[in-house]
Amino acid sequence: MMKGNLTGQLRIGAMPSCSPILPFITSALTQRYPAVTVNICFLGIDELRRRVLNFELDLGIGYLNLLGSSQIAMRLLYSDDMALLVPSKPNFPRNKSATWTEAAALPLCLLPRSMEERRIVDAVFAAEGLDVMPRIEADSFVNLAFHVMHGHYATIIAGHFRYVTGAFPGTRILRLVSPSIQQQIGLFWFESEPVLPLIHALIGMLDRMDEEQAPWLSRPEARGR
Repeated sequence: MMKGNLTGQLRIGAMPSCSPILPFITSALTQRYPAVTVNICFLGIDELRRRVLNFELDLGIGYLNLLGSSQIAMRLLYSDDMALLVPSKPNFPRNKSATWTEAAALPLCLLPRSMEERRIVDAVFAAEGLDVMPRIEADSFVNLAFHVMHGHYATIIAGHFRYVTGAFPGTRILRLVSPSIQQQIGLFWFESEPVLPLIHALIGMLDRMDEEQAPWLSRPEARGR
């Protein structure tokens, strides 16, 4: 690793909401170590935890507060808020932020209830006394974004999708407030000594990334295991 000739494949599992951040991580790793390859699959947090503990994945990326296992080591990547993706049309909100009450009044397309990201959204609506029934459900954030691009629906996404909104022309992203929801997202892996060299290399690389390379990344002094 110190000679820069690390080899092997890193098997990463991630929650779908983490997809905009993954290219920052995987591109930096494979550029630093050209002989390393990465395999990515998108899963719910329960399945991610199971596969990490069964050594079917080397590394997971997801909500740290839902892991609940003493066998898992973790590293905070970032804290994320929730956002509303809307068409750039006059009949949709045009401010920089929107409340959950305003979001509930819109025609929504959302993830299915079986996915953790949807359960978080439903919990917020319920806490605000809002009864929401989406017109369309799909298990892909990209497909939901395509529906928003078509101009008739809005959707709720992770706030860090703001880093890739250029990929969805004709849409705007608004912060969801009242309440503002924060989720801690991080890396997690099976607790062992020594740490798998590929994971050790990835963490070291993240520690060296600056604000320009990774504007979303929690800086080292804000992280913890």
